[in-house]
Amino acid sequence: MKISPVKYRGKKLFLRVMNHIIKHPEEWSQVNPCGTPCCVLGWVRIFCGKMDICCEINAVNELKISKEVAEWIFDPYRTLPELYHFAKTFKEGVGGEMTGSKPRKSYPLFKI
Repeated sequence: MKISPVKYRGKKLFLRVMNHIIKHPEEWSQVNPCGTPCCVLGWVRIFCGKMDICCEINAVNELKISKEVAEWIFDPYRTLPELYHFAKTFKEGVGGEMTGSKPRKSYPLFKI
């Protein structure tokens, strides 16, 4: 699958990554080591077209988030419900709640 880099950053970029994961869950895995395109921050690198930069540093710069939040997102045990909840609150301007959430049968795509 060919991915073209996107021009937007911050919330819109994170929502684009989450939409990709929702559409293609087989291409997402938090347990793969850094440097793979499978984790959330790996997808941020791909959509930015910056494969030569560390995932965490790139996420802080491109998503406009703190290092603490990037570390939370990057956790190999982070679940889709947790990431979806974070994205939803991040979009709503709450700042992204780093809490658990119950699994859903489906995850609606975010409007960007």
